[in-house]
Amino acid sequence: MISDVALESPSLILTCNSIKSRNTQFGNLIANYNSLNFDEILKSQQVTEGYFTVRAVNDIAKNRNIQMPIMQSIYNILYKKFLINDEINKLLERPTTNEFKN
Repeated sequence: MISDVALESPSLILTCNSIKSRNTQFGNLIANYNSLNFDEILKSQQVTEGYFTVRAVNDIAKNRNIQMPIMQSIYNILYKKFLINDEINKLLERPTTNEFKN
């Protein structure tokens, strides 16, 4: 089922589901790339706004003390050169919590 938010944002649906999306292509390249030098990937692509958005969201989360574990792992992979498998394992080993406050 598609949420009301997704219906209002066709570009969100494209970004998440289409291989034609620059962000999806970037993610696929990262997942299959042997090097952690993302600068080379970025130079070979059109604008990949998701790469730069991760840094901005990380800064906002840090300034507002918001925990965003998935985003933090993506930031660690892109900017701190952490290994993808290590970040996935860290997320999977994370204890289950109530993510939303009523």
